[in-house]
Amino acid sequence: MLCAYFFLGGWVLTNAPDMRRLHQIFLTWFCGFFVAVLIASTVLVTLQGFTDFPLWLSDFSWDGFMANRNAFMIVAVFVMLCLLCTADEQMIPVWVHNAFWFLLPVFCLYNSSRTGWIVFGIILLAYAIRKPRYVIRSILPYLAAGAAFAAFSFYTSSVPIAEKVNQFEILSSGLNSPQSGEMHLGDQQRLIALEDGMELYAQSNPLFGAGLGSYKEFQINKRGSFINLIDFTALWLLVETGALGLAGFAGFFTVCLFVLYRDGWRDDNVFAKAVFLYLIVFAGMTLMHELMYTRFLWFALGLGMVKGVKMVGSTGIEPVTPSVSS
Repeated sequence: MLCAYFFLGGWVLTNAPDMRRLHQIFLTWFCGFFVAVLIASTVLVTLQGFTDFPLWLSDFSWDGFMANRNAFMIVAVFVMLCLLCTADEQMIPVWVHNAFWFLLPVFCLYNSSRTGWIVFGIILLAYAIRKPRYVIRSILPYLAAGAAFAAFSFYTSSVPIAEKVNQFEILSSGLNSPQSGEMHLGDQQRLIALEDGMELYAQSNPLFGAGLGSYKEFQINKRGSFINLIDFTALWLLVETGALGLAGFAGFFTVCLFVLYRDGWRDDNVFAKAVFLYLIVFAGMTLMHELMYTRFLWFALGLGMVKGVKMVGSTGIEPVTPSVSS
């Protein structure tokens, strides 16, 4: 199924009359819809204090339409990188840029992904070092205004804030929760998955693993119930597909990085640059989350790695042999 998204992205780009224009359309609609969801969520969380009727998008924790707040955070990271990479090209409307930076603090508050906070901070710091003038002029004013609004919302919103406060305290104190003195549930589940995953792999064929879907059955038999999936993509691949499966995916991942880097900087393809940087961040986030089934990434890979046709002045289009860059 994931390969279908990859090939769909490649097929769409191959049949597009203008590669850059297609990238612009995709980025505008993708980033614009994400910002629109943030705007709707912010409006509803503000209105929630005036009505007892449950306003779904205002509920903690914010997950958009993805049923998982960490999945929503992963989309936010992709949108941030796309906005930063295309800022000089003006491929995405200015209002999307401004609205995103203004709403980022309130998103961080109500989404409350600790991984997201760390990743957002690292990306902004790296970009500020590279382009300090742009960050000071075009990002910091909106971030500052958004931070003030987030603080106001934090103290006035009727949406429960206990878990939001808890997430901040957990981040500042490491793995131990200051309220209970016990490990945070999510971190505890990750350590359980690490223990069970390594135990299952030790009992399996090291080359081929235990087989897809075997971890859930193993954990149920061991602990009496299924606790959670393995929130570590590389470990999941090793346990269920073995060393060969992990090596195969690592090889594919490396090829994707090489092609995107080459096309991004050789051909000055800003979309390829954005996807390349996202893959780097993706690799880091997989240490704490299982991200293999991030579907939009596979579609974006297809859009970034496959060459289509290009416009030639006003005379029409010049066909390019559709193939994966190599």
